[in-house]
Amino acid sequence: MAGIRDSVVIETRPGRIEAVVLAPGSHALPQGGDIPVRNASGPLAEGVDPVAIRGQIEAAVKAANATLAAHQRVAAWRLWPEADFPRTHTLKVKRDQVRAWAAVDEPLPVRQD
Repeated sequence: MAGIRDSVVIETRPGRIEAVVLAPGSHALPQGGDIPVRNASGPLAEGVDPVAIRGQIEAAVKAANATLAAHQRVAAWRLWPEADFPRTHTLKVKRDQVRAWAAVDEPLPVRQD
């Protein structure tokens, strides 16, 4: 998704597609346009507006959904709690671990307005 550093799209139950998103600036090597979201101890860094971050992610999900068929659209998204996804030695995301985490975390629905 454009505007998001990295994301994983998973099917959380049959027919329900959700995105798990890395927060902008949540990694050690900043990308262009990223803003710092969390400090080293984990909470939001000072001066960071969580509403703006949510709006940025929401806009990126809506833009992606606009190009997809109805059955392909992202129904909800979740913000990954760490700086990066768990990865294999070849840097592929360990989707099973992301899926297991998503089974207990609550998603943020994509607003249709």
